[in-house]
Amino acid sequence: MRANFFPTGTTSYFGYTYNGSSFINSSTCSDYLAVTIDSSGNWSGTMQAKIDVSSNSYAGSGNYGFKIRRYTQSCSSYIWSNETTITASYSNSTPTPTPTPTPSPGSSSSFTISNIPTELDSDKTFSVSISLSLSNSPSTKFYLKGAFKKEDSTNYFGQTKVSGDWVKNSSSYSDQYSITTDSSGNWSGNLEMKVDAFDSGYEGGGDYKFKVGRYTDSGSGPTWSNESSIKINYKEVTGSDEEIGVINLSQVSPSPESKVLSVNSEPEDLPEIVYSLENYRKVSTHSALPKATAEAVIKSQKGINPFIIIGGIIVIGSLSFSFYIYYQYRLKS
Repeated sequence: MRANFFPTGTTSYFGYTYNGSSFINSSTCSDYLAVTIDSSGNWSGTMQAKIDVSSNSYAGSGNYGFKIRRYTQSCSSYIWSNETTITASYSNSTPTPTPTPTPSPGSSSSFTISNIPTELDSDKTFSVSISLSLSNSPSTKFYLKGAFKKEDSTNYFGQTKVSGDWVKNSSSYSDQYSITTDSSGNWSGNLEMKVDAFDSGYEGGGDYKFKVGRYTDSGSGPTWSNESSIKINYKEVTGSDEEIGVINLSQVSPSPESKVLSVNSEPEDLPEIVYSLENYRKVSTHSALPKATAEAVIKSQKGINPFIIIGGIIVIGSLSFSFYIYYQYRLKS
């Protein structure tokens, strides 16, 4: 932040700003007083400024306008505060710099991540370092989760390791990694992360953003950390049926209310083809979710044809009748 004096009705700014170590008048915005807002976007404090009597814009004792210019961190833009009028009295005395201004009491917070790799294979894991400082939240429980996403997307994905298990980004906040701040509201540690190659947010190899989300114990959030760029290299990744979305037919049970609509009792000559789902292997692709196919087990069903039995009876009956006629004929002869 920079203090600015100016003759009323002009834009001829001049003056010095105390940045915590000295009074300066610089063309570089980062030389001025730096402040950090809290998680609610607030900051309050004091600034020290003095008139530059050597400036061409200074015309001696009289009234001058005064306002504060606030720059962004990148110095790419700024906005002005409201204006006020100050009466200046010329003096030959040299002012003595005052100590660094102390901000008035208020909340302060920071939530930063570091040690993110610039490049990662999709089948590998990595550890991200986290630093959390919440002066207004001592001894407070929070939940953390890592998240990947494309540059212009809000479709987050990724898995965070919690007590030896991998928890998806889409899982409930209470399933994520829990932490508790100390008596000063601070916590630092690491999260173990990996890419969720079977999530719809993963579009294969390419550039992604990574950050960490924070939830309160009641589920409010997420509040996000700073963001880091990461390049993900596509690798084939095997996954369980549950991860991929394949239904295990052997575990499907019919409903108690199921009804048999019809039964075909006629035998059919069907090929005996057996495929095993247990040996089916799932592989992720970089373009779409894997497609698993399964073919049913078909057993040939063969029974005794009743027409064969009936035909046999008819043949035996015919032979018996013919023999009886022949026998009666011989007796009469």
